[in-house]
Amino acid sequence: MDTSTLTQHGAEITLTLTKPQIIKDNGSRDHGHWTRNHLGQVRYHDPEGPRKNSLRHRAWLQGKTLINLNHLTTPVWQHIAVRAHVSYPKGVGRADPGNLSHTIKPIIDGLTQAGLWPDDDSQHLIGPDYRRDPNQTQPGQWAIRLVITNLDNQA
Repeated sequence: MDTSTLTQHGAEITLTLTKPQIIKDNGSRDHGHWTRNHLGQVRYHDPEGPRKNSLRHRAWLQGKTLINLNHLTTPVWQHIAVRAHVSYPKGVGRADPGNLSHTIKPIIDGLTQAGLWPDDDSQHLIGPDYRRDPNQTQPGQWAIRLVITNLDNQA
């Protein structure tokens, strides 16, 4: 279940994913390739594109929901830090949360497009910093919990 909550210092946004939605960066990714269409134009085919677009859209919906329910103006924050907490499926032992960077990047992009911050460049965003949360109680389910901290009001 996807959730978004405004906190005293920023927000928490969680997306619950299944294995087909996860994009790992540890050698198991389906890398793209260059193709030439019938007009001779060269294009890059990204087989992960549909999954990235789906993640981006889900995050955009969560961002827009947070903005609309709380009557926020955009961009909500100018400078933020993001911690990405990964909760693995039940039974997973050792894990490297940073290997889900290709899953988390489209989520960050969707929240940027929703208007939570102006851009996901280094001038506006620090992170994401990858952490591990306790495993899910369900097998085959991951949860990505983004803890967004507003840096504008910190001394």
